[in-house]
Amino acid sequence: MHNPVKLNTMTSELLNSAMGACGAAKHYHAMFQSLKEAQPLKFAAEDRVLSKALFFHLAKMKYAGWQHRVDFQRARKHSMADLFQDLVAFYLRCALPTETFNVLLEPRLPGEDGKTIHPDILIQRKEVKRKAVNHFAIEVKTTIGYARPRNGEEGKYERLETRLREVSEAANVPLENVIYIFEEPTNVTREFCDFFWDQKERQAKDRSRLPFPLSQIFPLFWKTDPYYWERTGIKNSTKGGSKDRRSWYPEISDEEFLEQAAQRIVTPLEDILTRIANAKSSRTDVAKKRSDVVDGGSKSGVRKNRRESGLAQ
Repeated sequence: MHNPVKLNTMTSELLNSAMGACGAAKHYHAMFQSLKEAQPLKFAAEDRVLSKALFFHLAKMKYAGWQHRVDFQRARKHSMADLFQDLVAFYLRCALPTETFNVLLEPRLPGEDGKTIHPDILIQRKEVKRKAVNHFAIEVKTTIGYARPRNGEEGKYERLETRLREVSEAANVPLENVIYIFEEPTNVTREFCDFFWDQKERQAKDRSRLPFPLSQIFPLFWKTDPYYWERTGIKNSTKGGSKDRRSWYPEISDEEFLEQAAQRIVTPLEDILTRIANAKSSRTDVAKKRSDVVDGGSKSGVRKNRRESGLAQ
């Protein structure tokens, strides 16, 4: 049997010093604890306070990553995919009434041919005198990787469509109740980006005529990373300037983060919350024609969303 090593005083002091030299574990734990308790949040849809809050945290975390890369001399950035997913789920939990909805992350669902499906977020609705039933599913993406469509590719959105149908079948929810939330429409193709954001006018485009599966894709923001915000006198790999953002970063105030948030919302999270609340739980024929897929982003739908107050009130 292995006997634990007894540390002498000197070794103990050295170990404590080594452990205390880094506060990463403590702060990492604190971050997850901050997501643990989702308190009900009141909001008015037209104010977009939830969207601004989500952008604020996401952009500040990326700013911290930028500072770390410069100060720590790290050339490549850390992945934010799982943290973005958790932040989206956190604000869904804050906004959706807990007496009506459950918000689950990556539950295990049986798919076809023995395949296991793990939707990024599954929302269940609590029915009267019945256990909670699957109601809505969300695939959350910072990038779509191998599923990225290529210009001129035949069936270039087929992989996205296939995933929507797989999740619909596995969760036993209508196809119109399965959507993608993209962090932003960039890092795909220019054509894809132009479906959702007018870069010249710096505003979201009308999405009422988007075909399936684009009608089920909801990018939230435009450029959340301060590293890529346009600033006078800063250079990167494509633009000249007096300062190199790879070795320098500016000071950014909370006020500026909130100003940027107001200007960079593509799809308000509040609109998605309204879509979730108004969705029908009963499963329809998921083999409907593409033109039958409900598009919650029509002009009339947006006007309705803006009239509605917070769901967690």
